[in-house]
Amino acid sequence: MGHSNNLNQVLSTLESIDTDECRDVMLDYDSFKQRIQQEIFIQTIISYFIHAENRYLKGNVTGEKKTLSFAPNLIDFENIKDQDLKDKDIRDYISGMVLTADKIAMRLRELRGDEK
Repeated sequence: MGHSNNLNQVLSTLESIDTDECRDVMLDYDSFKQRIQQEIFIQTIISYFIHAENRYLKGNVTGEKKTLSFAPNLIDFENIKDQDLKDKDIRDYISGMVLTADKIAMRLRELRGDEK
């Protein structure tokens, strides 16, 4: 989570400075701040996924399910796209394919035992 912590520090610093002054210097200041916030959310999803993978490798099904269950809500709430995850080249730890929101949802269904 070190990367996310650094991004949070950057965002905190940006929020503490005079936004009007920043907008005079940087035309896309608001967009820049939004991209940093989006990156924090993506890094958080990646962190959940890595923790879920570690639990999977240890055979801790309950821990994997609990950790992975946070990701879909964040993906939906923050409107994270599959392309955002693809850009980070994160691979599904079961199939080795590029991670998508559907793959996370499918794995959760498998873990809950309600896969059709």
